[in-house]
Amino acid sequence: MKKALLTLMALAVAFQAWPQDENLSPAASVKSAATGQLTIVPKLGVNYSTTSIDTWPGKSSGFDKPDISGVAGVVAGVEAEYAAGPRLGVSAALLYSMQGRKYDDVSSQERAVKAGLRSTAKDAVVSTEHHHYINLPLTANYYVMERLAVRAGLQVGCLFHQSGTLELPYDDTPKHSINGSPAKFDISIPVGVSYTLDCGVQVDLRYIHGLNKLSWSDGVREERNRVVQLTVGYRLKKIKLF
Repeated sequence: MKKALLTLMALAVAFQAWPQDENLSPAASVKSAATGQLTIVPKLGVNYSTTSIDTWPGKSSGFDKPDISGVAGVVAGVEAEYAAGPRLGVSAALLYSMQGRKYDDVSSQERAVKAGLRSTAKDAVVSTEHHHYINLPLTANYYVMERLAVRAGLQVGCLFHQSGTLELPYDDTPKHSINGSPAKFDISIPVGVSYTLDCGVQVDLRYIHGLNKLSWSDGVREERNRVVQLTVGYRLKKIKLF
C-alpha cells in the first residue's frame, strides 16, 4: 500500500513538471474548461483491499502478528463533478464497494508452540472476509492538464453486510460462520489521479487510507482499511449550472 501511495505522488510531481510548450502546457490546455458545468460519470471497477493491524493483544506475550493479505472486490456507482474553476473540479460520488482481507494466524500460532509460549495451535484461524460498503467520497480535483487530474479528499463509508469463510485447521468442522463485526462506519482519505480519453472514457486510480479503527473480537484486535481502487467511467454530457 505504501508503494502505491508513493507511485501516485510521483505521477503528480512528474505531470506538474510537464514541458511548457504552447500547445501542451497545462496553462494552455485548461483554458477551455467551462466553470459552472456539472458532469455525471457512471463508474465500474475493482478494488484490491486489506487491513493494517494497529492493536495486537499477543504482542505483550511474544506472539507474532497473523499474516494479513489482500482480496479483490468490485466497485460500482456514479460520480458528479462540478467545475469550480479553470483548473479545479469538485466531485461527489455514491459507490458500492466490496472490500476485505485474508487473515491467517496458523504460522504465528505454530511458532508460538515451538517457542514454548503455547501448548497447542488448535485455536489458529484462517478467514477470508468481504466487507460490503456504501461509500461517499468527496474529492477536490486539480487539473495539471486538460484531461489529467490529481485528486484528494475525504470518504465516508457505511458497512451494511459481511460475507466470507472462517476455518479452524485443527477442528473437525472445516468451516464456520464469521463471528464479530467491524465498525459500521469508516472514514478514509482517498488520493489518486484520473485521465479522460478523447472518447469520454475516464480512468481513475486511487489509494484509500482508512483513518478509524475497525474492531473485531470485542475490540481486542483493531485494524484499519487499506484499498487500491481502479475504476473506468464515462463522462456524460455536461450540464451548465451557472
